[in-house]
Amino acid sequence: MFVAVFNLVTFLITAATFRAEQARFNFFYDSKGMLAAIIQTFLVIEFYRILANNKKMLIKMPKQVPPMVATGFSLLIPVALTLILVSSINTAAWAIGEYGNYDITSSSGAVVLARGEYGFVGLFYKTLSAPFTALISGNEVGLGFGLSYQFLIGFFWFFGLNGSSVVNGAYYPFLLQMFMQNADAVSQYSYAVADAQNMLSVINIQFIESYSQTTGWGHTGALLIAIGIFGKAREQREVAKIAAVPACFSINEPVTFGIPIMLHPVYGVGAMFAMPITLFIAWLVVGPIGIVRKSYIMVPWTLPPGIGALLSTGFDWRAMILSWFCLAVIFVWYIPFVLIANKYQANLNIKSYMDTGMSRDAALAQIAQDEVDYQEQKRLAKEAKIAAKKAKLAEKQEFLKLPKAEQEQILHNKKMLKMEAKALEKLASIKTSKATSKTILVETIPYGGYKIRIDGKTVASALSDEKMREIVGKICQANQQTSYTLKNINGETTIVELDS
Repeated sequence: MFVAVFNLVTFLITAATFRAEQARFNFFYDSKGMLAAIIQTFLVIEFYRILANNKKMLIKMPKQVPPMVATGFSLLIPVALTLILVSSINTAAWAIGEYGNYDITSSSGAVVLARGEYGFVGLFYKTLSAPFTALISGNEVGLGFGLSYQFLIGFFWFFGLNGSSVVNGAYYPFLLQMFMQNADAVSQYSYAVADAQNMLSVINIQFIESYSQTTGWGHTGALLIAIGIFGKAREQREVAKIAAVPACFSINEPVTFGIPIMLHPVYGVGAMFAMPITLFIAWLVVGPIGIVRKSYIMVPWTLPPGIGALLSTGFDWRAMILSWFCLAVIFVWYIPFVLIANKYQANLNIKSYMDTGMSRDAALAQIAQDEVDYQEQKRLAKEAKIAAKKAKLAEKQEFLKLPKAEQEQILHNKKMLKMEAKALEKLASIKTSKATSKTILVETIPYGGYKIRIDGKTVASALSDEKMREIVGKICQANQQTSYTLKNINGETTIVELDS
């Protein structure tokens, strides 16, 4: 926590401007300072770590000094040297801006910060962040940036690596910054004004999540639909049933590892190109054609398809239609891959039997028999489920015919049996405590059964006499007690020794 706060302080120093007006002082405290903040965080913390791990840099206090005070003094030199270094770099950046005549201009060309009015973060923004952001947020170049990002995610997943984890470090800060600039522009000028002045970028992190990563990377939800309709491999159809609901919320691990898509020579190739295809379609509709609003509101990535696009564009219903259209396109895209995968899976099944010494004809016959057996098992399981449901319904109907007193007795017994089993499960791992003068009371309750209390607090229940004695024996043994009090339904009490 100390290092995090210390790093925040150094960022506030380097991001602050040298002009006194409040509007200028915090100019880089938003998305404009994000990239510099990331770079500075790595450098500052690494430099501080090197100093703090050097015992020669630490001030040793006498043992009489409290640890909280001693820790603060021991880190004084690393903190001071880090602050001196950061301030020196900040001053050097100010001097470069001052004597290099560096001005920071707005998109319209007007000077926003004149030379000598900013430090390290401003110089970083001027020389690297602003030009690169302008480059990747343009329509054509921004498209290439987004396409490469989506392709690489699928590419690494194909080889068994988490694509987002691999490439997000390089791409995510820029995608997030482009989104933040959209949000800032709309909040300051309104969407119509910001869009008219070309202040909004088409591709950003929310755009990608709304159109080219719906139902998870590779649009696996569309693949599940294609498998459900055209798939013949029994294993894949079963996985598709399980993975359908999670896919609606972009949770696609069941598909990735269950079908699988990862390392799959057919589905892996299809998924690798699925996201770039939908990104291009969405970019075309949102950018050059311009009939759908650009994304400027951050929403959770787990929203169902279309909902995220609707909310992120300020309730533009056309964005929801576009998201569904992208999913439909990928569904069509996956159909040939599913048909190829059917043959691929069939060949794998044949080979698995032939590897055991079967001929090809025998392997085909065995696969056909496996399918017959599987369908028979499904039929029997379905009949058993229906029979169990009917039996439960009949039992319920018989229960409702019973007198109320008998119904209450049956419900009581079921409840007590559950509590009894729960008590025995807990006592299986109970540990012996120190001997104390605890009062263990076993109270008989209406409808039969016992409540077991320690110092008035109920700790267990039992229905039968045998289970009650077993539970009480374990409780007494754990608390080093040799007797307990038994209270009958009439309120009479008896001291019961464990030996008896």
